[in-house]
Amino acid sequence: MADNGEKLLKKRNAEKVCKELTDFFAKREWSCSEVSGREYPVYVLDFKVNGLTVTIGVSVAADLECVRFTTVLPVSYKSQNRVILSYKLAEINPLLRYGAFYPNTAHNVIAYEYSLPYSADAFRGEVCEKIILSIIYAVDSCYKTIAGYAQGQIPEEEKNEVLKAIRKNVAYLKNNA
Repeated sequence: MADNGEKLLKKRNAEKVCKELTDFFAKREWSCSEVSGREYPVYVLDFKVNGLTVTIGVSVAADLECVRFTTVLPVSYKSQNRVILSYKLAEINPLLRYGAFYPNTAHNVIAYEYSLPYSADAFRGEVCEKIILSIIYAVDSCYKTIAGYAQGQIPEEEKNEVLKAIRKNVAYLKNNA
């Protein structure tokens, strides 16, 4: 019975957070679409930055008690470039204030995700603004570099470094597999 009580509490908390998000987006006059079909809506927001459209999905994960912010960059990567792309993302991610880029291997796209834990009584939509603006900044500032690596366009000065790292990994795998 405690399990049902916990599920019910998580459901109520998630509903409070959804209401707070809806109110926040309306207050900021941010145009957003609500995509239903799941237990809780996904709020989809589009922002235009330097000729790039950044679409951010904001969703509530009641079971994990967090709000998820997700965006997919408007570029796909060739599967043969996944290793070099991952190498570059590993350099970029520690410099980001929130979240991380990662290669979505199911669709060969690059996504960015951040999860914000919440307490329904303390959650305020305003905190989302800082995260959303940070995501927009991260996408805007990193897009050209990430898109280049996704397409295998590595600057000459980095090619040797990448090749050395790959050779070391190949040698390691041969000796330890």
